[in-house]
Amino acid sequence: MMPCCLRFGITLLLAVLVTEVWTQNPPLGSVRTECQGSVMMMMLDKSFVGKYFRINVIDNKGALVSLSPRLAAQCGYSLTVDFLGNAKFLASVLSCFAQNTNDETYKLTVQISVFSNSAMTSASSYVQSMTCRYSPWAEREILCERNYMEVSVRRGVPLIEPNFVQDDPDWSLAYPEATAADNSIWKIVFHLPANRKTTMTVAQAMTNGYGINTTPTRILVRAAYNSTESQPQVIQTVPMAVLRSTTFYKQRWMVMMVDTAVTCPTDGTAFTEQMITWNVPRVLPSLVPTPQITTLDVQMGVDGRKLDPATIHNRL
Repeated sequence: MMPCCLRFGITLLLAVLVTEVWTQNPPLGSVRTECQGSVMMMMLDKSFVGKYFRINVIDNKGALVSLSPRLAAQCGYSLTVDFLGNAKFLASVLSCFAQNTNDETYKLTVQISVFSNSAMTSASSYVQSMTCRYSPWAEREILCERNYMEVSVRRGVPLIEPNFVQDDPDWSLAYPEATAADNSIWKIVFHLPANRKTTMTVAQAMTNGYGINTTPTRILVRAAYNSTESQPQVIQTVPMAVLRSTTFYKQRWMVMMVDTAVTCPTDGTAFTEQMITWNVPRVLPSLVPTPQITTLDVQMGVDGRKLDPATIHNRL
């Protein structure tokens, strides 16, 4: 099942493992990498990793970052192992430690540690890098992964003349807290049932497990499915996780408000001896206010790989 696709950024408060990074390359053919749209995919053969292995991310300073399940969901990483023992590591191109060049080119480097015993000692360590391109971006893109949901929205506004003189009084006097916003993001407001709202600063939201960031052209919100502000809903018989949020950020003298709502299915699969069926609502009310929409393009894939129209037709 492929993910749904509908930095100068925040400073993360993380525990970083500052340790020596080995530069040994993995054995030839043991690791394969693929670029799948906005997802970077790394596949590890079972004969290489065996039963006991660990994947750490290497940041742009060369330090190792240990990925706990909570941090993986917050930062845009997931790991699965199939019934044969082969592992698949997936990373959003907007993941925390990917090197982002103009929202077009992305590079990620990881350390793969392979252990011979369950005590996870005496590791053989290898470094693997991959680079992907993904452009152009849509106005809004949603990524539904197994352990997190991610939405990014274009944040461009009309250019302001450099010599523009704003009227007095200064806008920041009306919103003094915005002048101290982290990396241009001021706050995020989560909309809950019964017209309730929860307002958080960036630091508060990240402490609560959310991933919030800005890139050269986009605003990003990432959340685990079981996050406190995520609401379960059934839409057209399909169980969904719905996170409705509005993100405020400043650009020069303006405070901008961006809708960063995201919705992902949490089930909807059915199995028979001959067929696997996955149902997804055609229209998501939390994202689209009206059912009167025109579908421009629908693409499908299996196991992270897009299928061409001829293959899809032959499999119907």
